[in-house]
Amino acid sequence: MDFVAAIDELKETLGVSGGKPFSKHERETIYACAFGKYEIGEYENAANFFIQLILHDPYDIRFWKGLAASRQMQKEYKAALHAWAVLALLSGHSPTSHFHAAECYLSMEEIEEAKKALKMAEMHLETSDPLAKRISNLKEHIHG
Repeated sequence: MDFVAAIDELKETLGVSGGKPFSKHERETIYACAFGKYEIGEYENAANFFIQLILHDPYDIRFWKGLAASRQMQKEYKAALHAWAVLALLSGHSPTSHFHAAECYLSMEEIEEAKKALKMAEMHLETSDPLAKRISNLKEHIHG
């Protein structure tokens, strides 16, 4: 099943397939609310808002990043990994999703997968990226 078909099936399951799409203003308002919930530590509420946004616009990487981060903060690492994977597909060569996937794998004590994710993050890292230091620190933590 391809990505579009999977999103359509999810929309149908949740009963939003026939609904009116959110306007740009509505999406931005909901996004601000979701981001606010995340910022104050209400990760479950934030995740629910991000899911609604994804169902209406599955190609906006901000929504996937918000969902992934919310799930990771809830310690729902497998769910976070799924969202980080979609973000990696949508964002192209960004190291961010791979780095956070490594954090999830490490939290689940899947060290080899964490190493692979860090390697992917490094492959997509630009010279002056501030994430470089965090990647280095996580590698040191893994390798002792």
